[in-house]
Amino acid sequence: MRRGGLIALASWTAAVLLCASTAFGDIIAAGVAGAPATRGTSVQLTPTLPPPIPRVLLIGDSSLEGMKFYSSSQRALAGMSYVLDAESCRRLIRPSCHSLVGNVPNTALEAIQGAPGFFDAVVIGTGYNEGSAEFSSDFNQIVAAARAKGAVRILWMNYRLRDGLTRGGTDNNGSYVANNATLLQKVASGAFPDVTIANWRDYTEPVRNWFVSDGIHYQPVGALGAADYLSRWIASLFSEPCPKPMTVGGPIDDPCTPPDGHAPPDVNALYG
Repeated sequence: MRRGGLIALASWTAAVLLCASTAFGDIIAAGVAGAPATRGTSVQLTPTLPPPIPRVLLIGDSSLEGMKFYSSSQRALAGMSYVLDAESCRRLIRPSCHSLVGNVPNTALEAIQGAPGFFDAVVIGTGYNEGSAEFSSDFNQIVAAARAKGAVRILWMNYRLRDGLTRGGTDNNGSYVANNATLLQKVASGAFPDVTIANWRDYTEPVRNWFVSDGIHYQPVGALGAADYLSRWIASLFSEPCPKPMTVGGPIDDPCTPPDGHAPPDVNALYG
């Protein structure tokens, strides 16, 4: 049965979930999910129906922040309760940079550590403001923080290359290429069987129109596509039905298969 419902941070009930990590499955080959995870043991002080759905923390920078700007895209974040924490100029561990509006957000590490309660999964959709020299160490610290929050699955979105120049007149594509390679190496090492690489770079190759001129930040359709993509990944990792078919009127995979390797759906048609 699909675990329906979508509970945003503002509408959480008083139910308290205490989650403890369970044993992990086989190693995830580079970029490919292994056996679906089981969630941490949940003790509900106030029982609710239907049974608990995965609680997911989504951590992003100005790329994933598009789902905040175009908030209607969040209707595609189905099959989970979630906290969406995405801020422009966020970095992983090092102090974040100044955004265009002048604020300096907390880091991804601080955002994970400060998020309320425990989570079954953490999605990392940040890293575009990084160099490559410390990325390997940053990865280790982010994964450790997610595990400490109870996550049994960590989904890390890899990096698209920039089409245009940054404010400083240079691009950061060299770091994106290097950091994508580091993600593959980390997962292939066998030390991170709970981490899955979401191949956002290749998945979105056919849908350049999802992005603005720089090739990274979302158009409204891209925000909707990102939400649909992440929902499919979460459903797959927890062996749940897909939130939507791949085509209007088509079958819904049960359990959901990872979206990578499929052509992106026409999300405007799917979601109206």
